[in-house]
Amino acid sequence: MNAHWVRNLLLEKSKEYNSLLIENLNHQIFLRFVAPVAFKYGEIKLREAEQNRLLDAVITSTLHSFHVEMVNIYGTDNIIGYSFDKNRIGKENAGGVMYEQAMQKRTSSKLIQKGNFLELLFWFPEETKIVTFAPLVQEMRLSRKMDKEVIGVIEIVRDISHDYQEIFKLQGMIVASCAGVMGLLFIILRFVVKHGEKIIEKRAEERLRLEEKLRKAEHLSAIGEMTAGVSHEIRNPLGIIKKLGPVDEKKKWTNWKCAPPSRISSSKNPSGSTTSSPIF
Repeated sequence: MNAHWVRNLLLEKSKEYNSLLIENLNHQIFLRFVAPVAFKYGEIKLREAEQNRLLDAVITSTLHSFHVEMVNIYGTDNIIGYSFDKNRIGKENAGGVMYEQAMQKRTSSKLIQKGNFLELLFWFPEETKIVTFAPLVQEMRLSRKMDKEVIGVIEIVRDISHDYQEIFKLQGMIVASCAGVMGLLFIILRFVVKHGEKIIEKRAEERLRLEEKLRKAEHLSAIGEMTAGVSHEIRNPLGIIKKLGPVDEKKKWTNWKCAPPSRISSSKNPSGSTTSSPIF
C-alpha cells in the first residue's frame, strides 16, 4: 500500500518535472530560436538544415543532463517538424489524443512501462518512461486582447526507470527490515514461551509432589485414626477385665474365709470306733 502511494507520488512529481522542463524549453526556443529566425528569415521552416541545426543546438543545451530520451516538436498541422529521431521528422498524425489536448492548451502525461508479466505484476518493470505533451506558445502577445497563441506542440519522453528501481530497492529494504524484526521478535517470543513452559512444568511437578505428600499424610492420618480406634476398642474390654479381676479374687477369698463349718462326716474304723473329720 505504501509502495503504491510512493509510485503515485513519483508519477505526479515526474509530471510536474516534465511540465517545468517544457516550460523552460518553450521559453528558450522562443527566445533563442523563434524570435531570431522570424526576424532573419521571416518564417520558420524546420525542414531547412540551418534552422533545424539551430533548434537542435538550443534544445540540446537546454535539456542537457536532464535524462530526456526523446523530444518531438509538432506543427499546428500535426506533423513532426523536429525530433531527436531523424526518421520521425515529417511523420503525420503521430500525436493522437494528447496532441489535440495540447493544442487546446492542456498539458497531459502518460506512463509507459515495459517488461515481462512478473515484472509488471510486482511493479518492477524493466523500463519506465513518462511522456508529456504540452503546447508550444508564442510568449510575445501581438495585442493586449489576444491570448498567447499556440504555434505547435512539444512532446518529451523521459526515462525514469532508475527512480522506479530505487523505489523497488527501498521497498525491498523495508520488507527485509520488517522480516528481520519479525524474525527477531519470533525468536524472543519463542524463548519466552519455552521459558514459560519450563516454569509451568516445574510448578506442575511441584504441585504433583505436594499432592502426593498430601495423599500420604492423609493415608497415614487415616491409618492412625484406625489404629487409635482399634486400640480403643481393645483397651475397653481389658480395662473392664482388669477392673473386675481383683473384685472376683477378693470375693473368692472372703467367701473362703467366712464360710461356716460344714457337717462332720463320720466313719467307722475297722476297729469299730467312730472318727469324725470336718468337711470344708
